[in-house]
Amino acid sequence: MYEELMPNTGLTDPVGGFPYGEGRQGALASWADSGSPGLNVVPRQETALVEPVVPNYLSIPGETAFHPLGFVQSQSPPWWRFSHQGELELWDDYNPQRFGSLKDDYGLLVTEHSKLQIELTSSDFDAYLQVIDPLTGEVLVFNDDGGEGRDAKLAWEVEAGDRLIIRATSYGQDSVGSYDLSIRSDGRISPTGPNFPSDPTLGDGDPPNPTLPTQNPITGNVQPDPAQFDQRSGYGRIDAAAAVAAALNLAQPERDQPFPTVPLLGGTNASLESLGVSQVWAQGFTGSGVTIAVIDSGVDFSHPELLNRRWINGDEIPGDGLDNDQNGYVDDLHGWNFDRDQFNGDISPGTTSVFQGHGTHVAGIIAAAANDQGITGVAYGAQIMALRLGDTNDAGLFPRAGDLAMAIRYAVDNGAKIINLSLGWSDSVELRSAIAWAAANNVFIVSAAGNAGAHRPTTPAQYATQWGISVGALDQVGQPASFSNGAGTEASLRHVMAPGTAILSTEPNNGYRLRSGTSMAAPYVTGVIALMLEANPNLSDQQIRDILAGTAVGLDSA
Repeated sequence: MYEELMPNTGLTDPVGGFPYGEGRQGALASWADSGSPGLNVVPRQETALVEPVVPNYLSIPGETAFHPLGFVQSQSPPWWRFSHQGELELWDDYNPQRFGSLKDDYGLLVTEHSKLQIELTSSDFDAYLQVIDPLTGEVLVFNDDGGEGRDAKLAWEVEAGDRLIIRATSYGQDSVGSYDLSIRSDGRISPTGPNFPSDPTLGDGDPPNPTLPTQNPITGNVQPDPAQFDQRSGYGRIDAAAAVAAALNLAQPERDQPFPTVPLLGGTNASLESLGVSQVWAQGFTGSGVTIAVIDSGVDFSHPELLNRRWINGDEIPGDGLDNDQNGYVDDLHGWNFDRDQFNGDISPGTTSVFQGHGTHVAGIIAAAANDQGITGVAYGAQIMALRLGDTNDAGLFPRAGDLAMAIRYAVDNGAKIINLSLGWSDSVELRSAIAWAAANNVFIVSAAGNAGAHRPTTPAQYATQWGISVGALDQVGQPASFSNGAGTEASLRHVMAPGTAILSTEPNNGYRLRSGTSMAAPYVTGVIALMLEANPNLSDQQIRDILAGTAVGLDSA
């Protein structure tokens, strides 16, 4: 969450407040960013700093028993997939990395560059998933996901020749019970035994070589031009009409003027007009059928602009105090409040702090109703899933911030197609794993670049070198706002710009307010992606990244 006081707007908000909460390994910190280059991501070989290292793993007696994995070829899409129904029992080996926990190990050999997804689920114990380097014994990545009986999930890229131990274990001591382990990859992987042979088999030979997922042909037509990348503005201002046309796979020459022009909207919708949104609406696309998770300070769905835009969990019975859909959350009818002291289904703004209305403002930019009053959201046909991280204070911080990674996984598991992150956070293995998991499931993440006026985005926007997109703010004359963080020097960073100065949107208690910041720019991009996904629901994370950057308008050519 971030707002910037702009000259001559009449705003009275303090400058610079932004909840910068804590993940499972994070710590409460300020928003300030030094602007130094580099992702500040912990190198893979150093991630074991968060858990103890046990050297010479394979030389430890009793530590070389590996369980078999069954091969299943998925049909939609066809991936390499392995699964196993296992059980932690009292006579299993103890996990040397978690005191008192039992464990089962599975060996895996990567034979070509792959994107891996691993999931461990149990209804009997708090599942805990680890990936171990078999030569050093160090923990490469891990996930608990928090809470009794919750799924543990990991997603990341591995290289040909990598040898891994997939460890099914528990968070608690002496926990026993059944579990399901599944491993999915878009590249060739094979289960293997304790000696990790160079050519492993599955007993009756390797499985057939599956066909990789079919890629939408537009990927080859829309590619960002690195020469257009600018250190301040990235690939430039988003163009909703061109992006939706690309999603529809229109021919390249048509993208300069993909849809007929329409009368100017004017008034409070002028920002939408500058992005070509009205041209998309004229084609009948409003974001209908797309669910968007707003992870923020809560949303006031009693506002007339948002009342009919709320996501409804149809598998929950309101107010019965039961977890009807068995997803681990009781009465999560419209989302969830992840505040560490609250942790309930109350997603409405919780305090009178000026920053508590931040999430309602963001939601309005995305999906406020087209009802001839107030404002109209970019994707006014979309549904908003409100995931509240807790109460805010007058400094714009979440004093008892919930787990952002857990909130992201909730959004993925409960049907969101886009996640809006108008916030800053501390980097952690858990957060990166959750964002990678979202991308692997084609749930697109939009992150505000930050308002420190720094050279490059901060977390989580800095992850846009691999997943999702980073969004900077434009001022009222269409140039980068003075407070907006820049794009840095890496053209691989998908960074675009959208209006972010003196933006009018919804506020709690049926109000409206002007706010400024990259927090306001990000939901414009989120809304455009919802329009794209209505036009083409099969777009992948990478395709959306390429289309947004490849159709953006460089500011020097605007």
